[in-house]
Formats: sequence, structure tokens, C-alpha cells
Amino acid sequence: MKRTLEKLNLAIAISGGGTTMRSVLLACGCDNMLRRVNPVLIVSNNAGAGGLDKARICGVADKDRIVLSRSEYPEDQSFGEALLHECVQRSMDVLVLCGFLRTVPGFVTDVIESYNQHPGPLDPGHLHFGGQGMHGKAVHQAVLEFAKRIQRPFCTEASVHVLTAEVDGGPLVGIHPVRLYENDTAGILSDRVLPHEHKLVINVLYRRSEFGKLRPIKRENRLVQRNERQAWLAAIETAKQAYPNG
Repeated sequence: MKRTLEKLNLAIAISGGGTTMRSVLLACGCDNMLRRVNPVLIVSNNAGAGGLDKARICGVADKDRIVLSRSEYPEDQSFGEALLHECVQRSMDVLVLCGFLRTVPGFVTDVIESYNQHPGPLDPGHLHFGGQGMHGKAVHQAVLEFAKRIQRPFCTEASVHVLTAEVDGGPLVGIHPVRLYENDTAGILSDRVLPHEHKLVINVLYRRSEFGKLRPIKRENRLVQRNERQAWLAAIETAKQAYPNG
């Protein structure tokens, strides 16, 4: 594979605690794992996001930690324009959403190469554990409910995919299987998967910065088989009822 010599200017979008963001910033800094990645912007839609303070502690300048709140940018168009402006003026190469809970308009991803971190298994174009309402613990609950209803072994995954206009619908560029256990709850599973999400995002950025364009991952088998559709529907519905806010 061909190596690239330039550093990638990176933006990270967060809504909450920013633990993945912190892991990426450390990998760009003292860990030197992401030596060809230059984190130049942290953006949040939530002024109270704990990740903003983590970014400050990691050395991100005040001017490069910005908030684009829904109260200030209630429409997707104005929000997207503001986000794109901040990225373009910093010559951004890559945008990664790490627990970012607002839709990024397609005209942004048309200009800025963008990826999204997801806590469950995805199969774009087919039945999977993503889409509207599938974030946070709702994803983990859906996986557990599905695994209980089918007659075969099943594991969950941490995922990274290309960000597109379809929620969780872009091509996969990174997956990491994570085992399920009988005593798992959504909370327990979330805690087990999260460190793998951190490592996976770093791995994706490493491959992108060192070797250039990422190759989409093609699944040999569908996540949800034809005879499992009803089990999948029931699992998704149960999870959304249990965790309506993710």
C-alpha cells in the first residue's frame, strides 16, 4: 500500500463525555500512534459536553473548541453551513463523529471526508442495528434482545462507517467483534464495547493517514438472516421502548 507523507487535518464532533475523542487526541500526541494526524477542531452541539473540557486539558486551543448549539442553529441548513465554514477555514481533511447526536447534512459530507463511530453491528443496505433511534444503550439492548431470539451464536461489534445522508447507511471501513455473555445488560455491554470503539477509531485514522483511501468492508453473510426478520423487528422495538433517548 502506498504511504502518504502529509498530515491529515482532523475535526472531531462530540455531544457528550468525549472519551473516544480523548483517546484519539492522546494517540495524536504523547502516544505518537497517529503521527500523521493533526487534530485542529473539536465541535459540539452541546455547550455542557464534558468532552470540551477534556479537549482543553489535551491542549486544544480555545478557538478550536467550538459549540454549534441547536438553539443557535435550529435548522439543519444553518448548522451545516456553520460546520462547513469552520472546517473549510481550517483546511480540514477528515471529520469524525464520535457520539455526535445531530445529523450532518449531505452538503457537508460532499465536501469533507467524514466518518461515524457506532456501538453496534451494521450492514448497510440490509437489516442491522443502526438507523433512527439506534444509538447509545438502545443499540446494545437491541443486540441482546436479538441474540436471545435466534437459534445461532451471535456477537456484537464496534463499527466505523463512512458518513452519508442515510443514518448509519454508509460503507463500513472498520469493525471489531465483541463477545456476548448470558449475564449481559445494555450497560455492561456498553462498557465492554466502548474501549474497542476507541481503538477502532484510532485504527481507522491510522490506516487513512498512513495508506490513503480506505477500502469498504464487504460482509460475506448478512447480519440478520431472512428467517430472523421478526426477531429483529421485535428486538429493535423492545430496545427503543427501553431506551427511547438512546
